Amino acid sequence: MENNNNVFDLQEDPIITALFDIIRNNHPKTCIINPKRWRELLLAKEALNDLLKQNGEGSAEITYFPEFLSASISAEVESLEVHDFAAFQIAMVKANNFEIYPLVNGKLRIAFMFNRVMFPVV
Repeated sequence: MENNNNVFDLQEDPIITALFDIIRNNHPKTCIINPKRWRELLLAKEALNDLLKQNGEGSAEITYFPEFLSASISAEVESLEVHDFAAFQIAMVKANNFEIYPLVNGKLRIAFMFNRVMFPVV
């Protein structure tokens, strides 16, 4: 089996490049906030910040993905122990996706994805 050092070089893959081009060229150019999902996102961020504070960690940040009409709440942490499951449930219950994964720097990334945070304006 040949050792290919470019296996993870996705920018050179024509299929991935084509998919990115389709997304870039076809996503809604103007979006407005979905008030219900925005409130759920902010409530989840507040709950996650409470959990992070209990663990002596920093605060969560919101990242927007207008091409997918979504947003995520994430934080980079050394570790996370959940003592207040009610707060964790508040953060997680309205999220569409929840992930914890290791980072190259030895920390963990905790992330909650929220779909339909924005509406396209046509």
